[in-house]
Amino acid sequence: MPRFLLSWHGTILCHDTTRLFLALPAMAATGFARPVLLDEANDLVEGPSSITVVSGVAHDFPDAIGLGSGGGFLTAIPDETLRLSEACDRWEQFLPLSLDMLPALNALTSRSWMDREGHVARGRLVEFTLVLGEMRVTPYGFEAAPDGTLHHTITNYFLRPWPDEKVARALSAGLAALQIGKTDRETIWAQLPELARQITLVLAEPDQPGHLYYLARLCTLVGLFAEADLCLEALAGAMNEADRLWARSIVAKSAEDEEAAILLLSKAFTLGGRATLDDAAIEHGVARIFSRDDTHRDFMGILGKIRGVSFNDAFDLALVPGKLSPHASHETKAAYYEALEASWCTCPQAGRSAFITREARLNGVSHSLRLIQGHDSWLNGEVAEANAHYDAARILAVQNGFEFMHFNCGAYSWLTDTPRPPEPYALSVASWRWHWASLPETSPEICLVAGCDATYFRFVPKLLASLIQATANAEPPAFFHLVLGIADPSDEQVTFLKACSAALVEKNLNVRISFACGPLSYPDGASFSCIRYLILPEIAKRHACPVLTLDIDAMIPREFPGLVSTLKANYDYGFRLYAFDREGRQFFGEPWGFGAGVSYFGEADRLPQIAQALHDYIITAYRASNTTNWCVDQCALSGVYHRYIAPRWNTLRMRFMDDDPAIIVMPHHVSMDKQAFGAWNGIVDMAPVYSALGIDPELAGRLGKPA
Repeated sequence: MPRFLLSWHGTILCHDTTRLFLALPAMAATGFARPVLLDEANDLVEGPSSITVVSGVAHDFPDAIGLGSGGGFLTAIPDETLRLSEACDRWEQFLPLSLDMLPALNALTSRSWMDREGHVARGRLVEFTLVLGEMRVTPYGFEAAPDGTLHHTITNYFLRPWPDEKVARALSAGLAALQIGKTDRETIWAQLPELARQITLVLAEPDQPGHLYYLARLCTLVGLFAEADLCLEALAGAMNEADRLWARSIVAKSAEDEEAAILLLSKAFTLGGRATLDDAAIEHGVARIFSRDDTHRDFMGILGKIRGVSFNDAFDLALVPGKLSPHASHETKAAYYEALEASWCTCPQAGRSAFITREARLNGVSHSLRLIQGHDSWLNGEVAEANAHYDAARILAVQNGFEFMHFNCGAYSWLTDTPRPPEPYALSVASWRWHWASLPETSPEICLVAGCDATYFRFVPKLLASLIQATANAEPPAFFHLVLGIADPSDEQVTFLKACSAALVEKNLNVRISFACGPLSYPDGASFSCIRYLILPEIAKRHACPVLTLDIDAMIPREFPGLVSTLKANYDYGFRLYAFDREGRQFFGEPWGFGAGVSYFGEADRLPQIAQALHDYIITAYRASNTTNWCVDQCALSGVYHRYIAPRWNTLRMRFMDDDPAIIVMPHHVSMDKQAFGAWNGIVDMAPVYSALGIDPELAGRLGKPA
């Protein structure tokens, strides 16, 4: 068999009647260039007789030859040109290869190939070696199979063309669906026009199988289940097989083909479990899948990791909304409803109506569906409809023994027009003892109000120290009044506050501290967060000044006096309006999605009314019978805001309290948890502050540590 000559740079030496030249394998294989040929004895068969074959020119490539002419050697330059050189080094060497190898080398260098690990690469001929991604093999030994695959017999390396006919069928189906322009299914998570970009991405970057995977995902999300299956079938061998089967099972589940979904899920579990589970555990898991005891939900996220089998989560979004089995356990339903509520938070606005429609069609009315319908109505400005849904959601949750997800717990405490019977032991601070500081005759610049229990009292020493530090240089007669409410403080904590209050008056500093303390009928995290609002009416009776309510785990920045002056001059109110646009419209979340960490009330003449409303909301909404009262403080703040403040949005000046600069510093501002924040000295060093005040700094430090 004649042999062609491969240059060191991967080109093939060719000729015609007027020239010698270098050509790519494709040019030689398709007849556009005539290779220079040698026979088995290295005699020139085809090519100009002016060149002479010189053997034995390379020790590491014994078959390599040089081409001499008149004392020089033909040199192959990387830019595919030729020259004559006096030396015979790498660029002057050529490797004779059998002419029947040319079709395989042309195929390997003309398109992409996939190995059995799913790696995709186009071959390159470099340094007498075929390079495929990270793999380097000799160009000898490739055999072609009838199905178009290639086998490198020397390394037992198998390759298949990529993309192949299965990919072509999947793309054709996707393009056809795009041309039709509609599906029979309501779309939630994606819209049909998005197919155009993803298909183009697959076409433009064919070496990336991941693009086809996400095309399958997109097809699933828009209801093109047959097209999604074609994409996933084409990906066999191109990705982790357990993840591929998991994705196919979700496609079947989304298409409401329960039998196929269960079968594919069992196969995915079996394959995925081989690395971590023994045969008995796999057999047990498969049995649970077929008995419907384990569903897709049981292998998602942390649950999957606990079971020892978890999968790529790209397709998981398609499972919600999804059909619950008629035999689903209470635990399975609870997990599904939690996922339903969580998924609603990420639902695109264009898909909200379809989300609700699909869930109602698949599973009927539930506490979670009514809750979501409430959110949808609320965001659409349909307050009465929203409140009706929230009432129904709360009743259904209690009746059926379900709980709302943590950020939806406000549904228990959200007050509507539906009357609620009085709470027998309502939260109250009526019996609390007040310790009012001796105040100057002038009104405070601002009154800061916070509340906590004896445990969270650990944040008080640093809060007070930072306020004293920040206001030390404020122009007199300005002063700042800190008012605290403490549930069941220790004697030592009360003594400390009294001493601080007296010392501040004695030294005539710019800060005063007053406090109230006593028991709460229901001492818990939810009630402690409400203390600031429960004591607010009493404060409003004594002060006609702006008020800043804040979390107890906060500190005051040094710029505070200037920030307060700007706040008072330019704003009437300030809230953490993270779910609102600048026109006052809420665009995501729930009614109680209203941050209570820091709020500013600048209309002093309206404060008594607002303070009383906040107080009354708390004692009405906080109920021992509620599953939880978490978010009740946010419910109160949001309810009062929407009643007294939001209707006047266009005439008020609103400060978005998450905007810079921060009026107060909270843990999230410095990316810390509460414990780290409490130990942080970046705002204030307490020791010199309390020493100057005449208070034992060691006592302040000890009270400022976790119990």
